[in-house]
Amino acid sequence: MYTGFGLLMLILQEYLLTRLKVGGVHPMLGGVLTAVVAMFEGGIAGGAYGMFIGVLQDAFVVGPEGYYALVYFGCGMAAGFICRYMFLKSFLTAGLWSTLITAFTTLVYFLIFYLLTGRAGISALWKTAIPEIVYSVVFLPLIYFPVRYISGNREDD
Repeated sequence: MYTGFGLLMLILQEYLLTRLKVGGVHPMLGGVLTAVVAMFEGGIAGGAYGMFIGVLQDAFVVGPEGYYALVYFGCGMAAGFICRYMFLKSFLTAGLWSTLITAFTTLVYFLIFYLLTGRAGISALWKTAIPEIVYSVVFLPLIYFPVRYISGNREDD
């Protein structure tokens, strides 16, 4: 179920949300998907799902091959293991981890592929990376509630 839902969300991202740009950016839902599934399923499953979503996002998005797969794998494992022992499975926790993973992924990507190579200055960070992080996390309810239903974790938050 998670694979079909993830594929559906990334198709939605690439074929609809890329046309609904806000401030010149569109959301990247891979980090949000990875965070929410890792929160419900734990570290091993979170890492595996992160790798799956990363491979799909690498296939859909123009850029360096393998970047999203590696980053989402590591972030999914970390979020899953930490959530298992330190956080409640709630919408607030999902929002926190979605923001952290999306911010980490976007900021490291920007640092490696734009700032260090001289393709953009720090001002581009404020114009593109920060709005992309915020715009991505806005879609949390669209992802959180179906994943919570799929996981079977239907208790109230």
